[in-house]
Amino acid sequence: MEGKILCDEFPRIFKIAKVQKATVVINHKEDVWGRLNYSGEAFAVKEVRKEIVEAYSSAYVGIKTYMWNNLVPIKANVLVWRAKMGRISTADALQVWRIQINAACKLCGFDLESANHLLVTCMIAKAIWWQIWVWIKVPIPQQLLSVEAVFEYIDTMKIEKGKKKLLNVIGHMVCWSIWIARNDMVFNKKNISWQKIIEDIKETSFLWIKSRSKSSTLEWEEWYSGRIF
Repeated sequence: MEGKILCDEFPRIFKIAKVQKATVVINHKEDVWGRLNYSGEAFAVKEVRKEIVEAYSSAYVGIKTYMWNNLVPIKANVLVWRAKMGRISTADALQVWRIQINAACKLCGFDLESANHLLVTCMIAKAIWWQIWVWIKVPIPQQLLSVEAVFEYIDTMKIEKGKKKLLNVIGHMVCWSIWIARNDMVFNKKNISWQKIIEDIKETSFLWIKSRSKSSTLEWEEWYSGRIF
């Protein structure tokens, strides 16, 4: 390389680096892509996603960094992440966007429909959560007023890490089931009993775990009875 300018010798590499705002380092090591905050480890999409979530969540006061659960489908992860920030299409959000809609909660018909009301403090949501706490045999919490508070309660339980992850799955499933039931009422004019929602929560959360966990030996009878917890 003596007497040659690297950017003239490798113009395509430097062009890509300029577009990606990267730094080119020529050595005898294996080629890797780095970023501006490159710490010496190979590029990982997981780390990029983590940084994006941290940056986005930090804009909302009182919202902790959201940790994605790989036993939960992406769509349910996204729902809970956005619900924590009040960024799902509930009536209060639609009103902000100047969309004319009945602002009452679609489940109870009384209070203003917000993410926290619909998924946590609505009388129907409370009945569902109460049955779920009884099913998984944990102390019934008092005065949980937000989606964030629900998952913080789960996260602070004094149980082993593996079981806590399963409870996190159930938390996601409760929010997802309530949201689906709400949308069925709005768009399909279908009324679903909260008892049916609870059965769906037990069944679907079991299927999520069995289909996504490589080492799960979970059996349906054990899961449905709540003995695992």
